[in-house]
Amino acid sequence: MSRQLVSRAELTRILTERMRQLPNGRDCSLGGVLRLPRPDKHGCNWMPGVLSGSCRSALGEVVTKARFEFNLQEE
Repeated sequence: MSRQLVSRAELTRILTERMRQLPNGRDCSLGGVLRLPRPDKHGCNWMPGVLSGSCRSALGEVVTKARFEFNLQEE
């Protein structure tokens, strides 16, 4: 499966929107995403940054799927 290349800002916006659609993520926001030094074993090149609120469960649901959909584009 091919990943869509997006900017850090776009990926942060996508993840935040998806979290806020979940009942346990309405008040969540993500402080950004971090580029990994090299892609992980699945080919993903990012990880979530700082969260606001108690949003770990909402983030987990969203990130698990998004890591197979998106990669950060080169800056």
